[in-house]
Amino acid sequence: MSDDMTFAEYSRYASKTDEYAHAMTTVSTELLGSNHETGHLKAVNVALLGMISRTGSVAAVAKRLYRLQDNLQLTQDRIRSLCDEELGDLLWYMDLLARNVQQLAPDLRFDLGTTYCMHLSEMAEACFIAEFEGSRQDSIGELSSKAAELLPIYSDDSAIWFSAVRVALMNIASDAGSIAQRASKLFARENGERYTQELSGRETRVDEVIEILAPDALKRDLGSMLWNIDAVARSVGLTLADVAVSNLKRASDHHTAFQDTDVKQYDSDLDSEYQLPRHMCFKFFEVTNHHYFGDIKERLRRQPQRPVVRMRWIDDNGQDRGLVGDPLDDNAAKDDGYRYHDVIHLAHATVLGWSPVLRRILRVKRRETPRTDDQGRRVDDKGYGSEYLDQVEDGARAIFTEDGLAAFVFKALEIPPNSDGTGSSFDLDRLDAELFRHIKHMVQGLEVDNQPVAVWREAYTQAFGVFSQLRANRGGYVYCDLDKRTITYSETYAEQSSQMVSAGR
Repeated sequence: MSDDMTFAEYSRYASKTDEYAHAMTTVSTELLGSNHETGHLKAVNVALLGMISRTGSVAAVAKRLYRLQDNLQLTQDRIRSLCDEELGDLLWYMDLLARNVQQLAPDLRFDLGTTYCMHLSEMAEACFIAEFEGSRQDSIGELSSKAAELLPIYSDDSAIWFSAVRVALMNIASDAGSIAQRASKLFARENGERYTQELSGRETRVDEVIEILAPDALKRDLGSMLWNIDAVARSVGLTLADVAVSNLKRASDHHTAFQDTDVKQYDSDLDSEYQLPRHMCFKFFEVTNHHYFGDIKERLRRQPQRPVVRMRWIDDNGQDRGLVGDPLDDNAAKDDGYRYHDVIHLAHATVLGWSPVLRRILRVKRRETPRTDDQGRRVDDKGYGSEYLDQVEDGARAIFTEDGLAAFVFKALEIPPNSDGTGSSFDLDRLDAELFRHIKHMVQGLEVDNQPVAVWREAYTQAFGVFSQLRANRGGYVYCDLDKRTITYSETYAEQSSQMVSAGR
């Protein structure tokens, strides 16, 4: 990926992160049946819905501009963030739509490069430029430069700048709305029958779909959207190529397979006393709050008994290292099992190689580093001294961040219990791009912020799988293998002991 890529190259890279394109080239008979047209039609539906979703975020930013007119710098920072996230995702869905319409009707020449050149040519004619010199083979950057010649962005005048950006953002929403109006005919017919139900048969009605989408109008709308996305990007010193490259990097991160990621141990060059143990076993068991707190405060004695979870550490030699961590209850009106949330920290440590909370619990905070610089000062990989690791990466703020992250993800995935406290579970399908966007934002600036989405997804998939077993059995043993990046559950220590032996311990 480079800044001088063409739209065709962008589309080729984007298709590698498209599950429908992958399915139709690898397991199409299993997922889509023998009719590839059905697969392309489904992808068109996904693209249309994705575009509408992202456009809503674009319109929300246009609304916020009215509140920020007194702070030009803050506004530009917000727009730059928008370009990196929402507009890039919008571009991805636009390419998905164009690519699959092209597959359904190869004679239409329906790629983004062609549609943008058509729009630039129309704009050149409207600006009384005799001839537009450009083609679909030009790089995205070259086409963006030609757009800049036709419509400069005057950022030195804040009033003009605000007006131009608002107009561009609302034009994006308007063009997407035009597409959505036609798309609605694909989702529901005049007789009330949903289009997706029609796809359950073998007839895909491709000609009818293309007619409803109105290819000429669709090209104009997509070209206009590209023009306005480009204008918004240029308003903060970026280009359409910058948006495209950033989007591909993010999309690639989301679609990287866990097995293709590298094992990260942030303490591998430190002495063992500052390392997270590579193999650990923890026994989770329940007691009552009276057992630990009954004599402290009178109010606790008057409360009904509530389960409290304790955790006992068994090292890789089978030695009982005693109780670790604090007694935890749900701190909630209903029994939702949150008292077992330390297993999330175990998953962070095991799969991500990161957990300031577990470092505090096990007393392995990185207070020193073994290497020195040319002046004899101890430093880590980033060039910081031991104070940096102790106070920043393993400090109180990092600990609070991880605790907050555990509570946030728990709440995001939880299916609340019934009124009688039963039926609580986790919906792992909620581990979507939006959730990981918030997670990445929460850990920004910490050593773990560059971990791929696939690793975060694997950490929470394993964590909440074990969480459910702990809650169902009201305790048990959890084994952590940091070398293999796996956490497993068993009801008895004998099972966990055999796993530790198989790990070479």
